[in-house]
Amino acid sequence: MVEFGSGNSTRWFASRVSFLLSVEDLPDWYEHVQQQLEERRIANVKHVLRSAETYADLSDIEDGSLHFALVYGTDREGCVRAVVPKLKPDGWLYLDNTCLLYTSDAA
Repeated sequence: MVEFGSGNSTRWFASRVSFLLSVEDLPDWYEHVQQQLEERRIANVKHVLRSAETYADLSDIEDGSLHFALVYGTDREGCVRAVVPKLKPDGWLYLDNTCLLYTSDAA
């Protein structure tokens, strides 16, 4: 599993999956979540701090290998574009707290 935007969900998902890549771009929040993972000795999470330029990079994840992805953090469009090829055919993508705006030129 991969999640873009770490937090309370990181610990929750870690108890339910065999491996979790959790991507964060806010240094203070990264440290907070990392401390929680270490205190609870959660070892199946690769928690990474990334810059805006590398935030959505999933080049080290095999295509078609993920069962689930959560996009909550920064660069949601980039994250969706990066994660879709990584999902298994029956995999799930959850796009959290997102509002889609639809406009029509028809009056």
